[in-house]
Amino acid sequence: MNIYQFNTPTLRKWLNYDLSATVLFFISFLFIASLYVLAGFIILFLPLLIGTLIKEERYGWLVSLCIFIFMPAIVIYIYFRSTTWYFILQFVPAAFFLFYCYLLKHTIDRWKDPIVEPEPDLNL
Repeated sequence: MNIYQFNTPTLRKWLNYDLSATVLFFISFLFIASLYVLAGFIILFLPLLIGTLIKEERYGWLVSLCIFIFMPAIVIYIYFRSTTWYFILQFVPAAFFLFYCYLLKHTIDRWKDPIVEPEPDLNL
């Protein structure tokens, strides 16, 4: 059984679990251990997300994934690692990821093959 089927219906099915991930994110403000559980789920979900985006040739979504999730995580780790702000800022990449999944969930239904427009006849 292959849990990583890189297609749009599988990605859509997994994106429907955003509500439980969002609840887990808000609980993490009370119990820090739930943030690490959420991080584990995100790490398990990323190969499916990235593989589907590559297969569907959605390179704009891949670039925005790097900009909105990976870049803030790297910047927070490098610049705020040894400060007290690190404990607060470690929630930022998880919040961005959940927002990214929310946006993806609401736009994935419009992913159809592009309509090929006929070329205009320029021979006069």
